[in-house]
Amino acid sequence: MTGRIVPPKRGERASSMDDSGLDHRFDSGKGYKTKQSELDDVERYVAGCMLLRHVARGEREQAKKLCNDDVRLVNYRDYDRRTALHLAASEGRLGVVVDLLNAGARPNRADRWGGSPLDDALRHRHHAVASELRKRGARLGAGVDYGAQIIAAAAAGDVRAVCRLCGNQPVEQTSRRWRGG
Repeated sequence: MTGRIVPPKRGERASSMDDSGLDHRFDSGKGYKTKQSELDDVERYVAGCMLLRHVARGEREQAKKLCNDDVRLVNYRDYDRRTALHLAASEGRLGVVVDLLNAGARPNRADRWGGSPLDDALRHRHHAVASELRKRGARLGAGVDYGAQIIAAAAAGDVRAVCRLCGNQPVEQTSRRWRGG
């Protein structure tokens, strides 16, 4: 992977992780544009912003109430295409993550940079959140170079970090220190 973003062809999804069903059109290298009709729904926009605020602040009951009032909000995206699940994962709000997933939040939605909620949880070292997301089928996004992180952790001898980055798959440790020869 070169890290270069290639605009999708007409009719294709913007990202392999983008399962939103929304028509995000690529705007000549300036970013993604959302349909104007989605921007014109002021009540939903305000409710979506309030949901993101409640999630970021850890106000679990208020977030639940908004999602119960309008089930579409659970997958609401802000300007950067980040959802409430992205924010909850970034902030380490395990209870909110569980609530959002139970309400139908999609664990593999990509933000503007190709990052997933699982990426956010791992970046901020919220391991319980990352574990819950993985149990619910979350995958790593396309916007993060995990290979470099794994190499750096391995070079530092941080076996636990390597395991976390590899999805806590069993790692066979044959020695405490590697000795070149």
